[in-house]
Amino acid sequence: VLTALVAAAISFIVTLEGPVWERVLPVVDAVALGAWAAAGALKTLSFGMGWLPALLLGVLTACGGGALRDIVVRRTPTVLGGNTLYATCALIAAGVMVLAFDAGQSHLGLLAAALTGATLCLLARWRGWMLPDRDSWSPRQIVPRRARSALRAQRDAIRRRRTRPTSTD
Repeated sequence: VLTALVAAAISFIVTLEGPVWERVLPVVDAVALGAWAAAGALKTLSFGMGWLPALLLGVLTACGGGALRDIVVRRTPTVLGGNTLYATCALIAAGVMVLAFDAGQSHLGLLAAALTGATLCLLARWRGWMLPDRDSWSPRQIVPRRARSALRAQRDAIRRRRTRPTSTD
């Protein structure tokens, strides 16, 4: 409770805007994402649940906290898309935690998972890595025009053969 009160007091005193904050926020966000993904996965595993719930709760813990923060400061949540990888980094961090837990190295896994999540999140932001949007997976984008026209011609030829009247002797 004391930590929350001190953080609230600091946030009222210090303005969190400007070029310095724009450089610090991604780093703080990436570290928090990795840490919460690892913590959520570890807590799930410590209650005896399997790897899949651990991955899901690790991602939910990490992304939910970031979304809540963004909503409180009246920004569009980062996880809702249009941005660099976010939930994917949390998923990988939770996966590292699951692997470390299975190896019996949960303390080392917390550090490794948090660093992995933070590093991937920062790399994704720096390199502009994004998952493809739904239009990228449409047939018009995947199959070249020449191949589409060849497939269409084959389909039409098959239809013509099927509808051609057969002669009876």
